[in-house]
Amino acid sequence: MKGKAGVMAWFLYLIECEDGSIYTGIATDVAARYAAHARGKGARYTRSHPPRRLLAVLACADRSSALRAEYAMKRLSRGDKRRFCLRRAGVWQLGQPGLSGSREQRARADGGDPMPHHGGEDSTGSTLQSL
Repeated sequence: MKGKAGVMAWFLYLIECEDGSIYTGIATDVAARYAAHARGKGARYTRSHPPRRLLAVLACADRSSALRAEYAMKRLSRGDKRRFCLRRAGVWQLGQPGLSGSREQRARADGGDPMPHHGGEDSTGSTLQSL
């Protein structure tokens, strides 16, 4: 999905799998990516750990910041990931605003989240430090 200036919008997403594990990935279209995971076509991990629900989605400025946020998120424990998701607006629903659209639409969907504009970095540039 292209944003305001024709720049591709990237998202970090977390999926809770049927076994309780949490899969973390990045995509430009979270709804399509989740559907691919559900069909067993998304990633090798989700073929053997089918997705139960989408836990969180973060808008990122670009692919690079999405990759950095993904790396930082994957270094967290399962408990820390769950606490992070609980601090957000609860469990995400596919089709919910914020999974695509313009930067302004994503910011409104984030409801004033402290990290909507920089893909998981705080104002000092530290990736996901506020966790």
